[in-house]
Amino acid sequence: MKHFSMETAKKAPGSDEWWALRLAKGIQGRRKRVEELQSWLDGTPPAPWEMKKESDRAAYERLVKIASLNLAELIVSSTLYRVQVETVRTVQDSDPEGDSVVNGLLLSSDAASQFRQAIEWMLALSVSYLLVRPVDADGGIEGRITAEHPLEVNAAADPQDPSKNVAAIKLYRDDALDRDVLVIYRQDYTRTAYKYGRSVIMRNATPNLGEFVWDEEEEDAEVPGQIENSVSGVPVFTLLNRFGVGEFEKHIPHMQRINHTILQQMILIALQSFKQRAVSGVPNADPSTGEPIDYDSIFTSDPGSLWIMPEAAKVWESGQADINPIITSVSKDVERLAIAAQAPLYALSSDAAQQAAASAELMREGQIFKAEDLQKRLTPRFAAAVSHMLKVSGDEERADRSQMRIVWAPTRRSSLMERAQAGQFATAAGIPLQTVAEKFFEMSPAEIQQMLSHRADDALSNLLNAQNLGVTN
Repeated sequence: MKHFSMETAKKAPGSDEWWALRLAKGIQGRRKRVEELQSWLDGTPPAPWEMKKESDRAAYERLVKIASLNLAELIVSSTLYRVQVETVRTVQDSDPEGDSVVNGLLLSSDAASQFRQAIEWMLALSVSYLLVRPVDADGGIEGRITAEHPLEVNAAADPQDPSKNVAAIKLYRDDALDRDVLVIYRQDYTRTAYKYGRSVIMRNATPNLGEFVWDEEEEDAEVPGQIENSVSGVPVFTLLNRFGVGEFEKHIPHMQRINHTILQQMILIALQSFKQRAVSGVPNADPSTGEPIDYDSIFTSDPGSLWIMPEAAKVWESGQADINPIITSVSKDVERLAIAAQAPLYALSSDAAQQAAASAELMREGQIFKAEDLQKRLTPRFAAAVSHMLKVSGDEERADRSQMRIVWAPTRRSSLMERAQAGQFATAAGIPLQTVAEKFFEMSPAEIQQMLSHRADDALSNLLNAQNLGVTN
């Protein structure tokens, strides 16, 4: 049994222990920030100040949960829904529908949902990862792509080629077997260590990796826990958001202000639910006895109560506070947030239905450009992950990244009327049918093939009908 050596981790740069400790510290260093971003995404933002009493914290959290408007999720989803992988084409099969072998692997491994999960984490938490791992399948080993959370995975980029990683770590809790698991990924091998019992990785500023033991199943090997990679290269690929921050991270103060205003609106409504009343022209004490008069018991707010007052008494009642300025200020703040975050206003506010068409189109263009830029930055990472997956599966020819194309769904989501009009004008201008279907009708490759098949069926049906009509005549 060989324990993780903290001495080696501190004094042997480049060793497995050194990389594991360095990358584990990176995970712990980002934990507070990532958890805060995750709380905003979940619609449960943290309190703006620290509360010492647990009862105060619980009461405040209940109130804030009611008052919070989950704008963070709307900002993320407005971009996420425009960035979807449609298919993959390779040098072996450049069919418009994509390479059937590659897409078959992606489909069997549910890679589409993994891609979407990785993109969502990247947009919300600033970074995420794609991990390619070998799995036993019918007929041999196949590669699988999984999305990895930034609180479980960290990677170090190659200084000479930032698109590649020189080392990576996955550090997570396996509750089923009551153990912490540490996996270190290097250029030519993978190494695993375990720590059974109480977890040491969740909250410690510096994880105590010295309690980990390298995989006992490989004790006979020269290096315990080390398994040679079937494909050279670190199988972890980093997806880093623009500027290294989450989509809404820079706008958290703005969202805090919006939630604070909504909370004040709720408090104002609650305080104004019962109007203030006053009675003037009545004595404070009974003139005959001198005893103080208990007006609380006399002036009860019971539906069946009857007040008897002297003729000189006057009753005053406060007016209702006007909350319309507060509602208007919230709407304006949401509009400013949409502009700053390049999010479509209709996704954040119901008032967007009253926007002018030109203004709505201008805001949509900004969202489209943002999604297209994101596609360009993600394409190399996705292509690298798919290439590695194919190499693990033993398909070297299809794994050529220079001949691989990631096909994305259109970032623009036009109405059926807009598509029909654009397609009609393009067809009249003599543009080929398939180009019209792809560019103007915004059809996917599979939909285009289905359309061509239906078109051929219609042509055959028309021909047969014409022949039958000729025979009848």
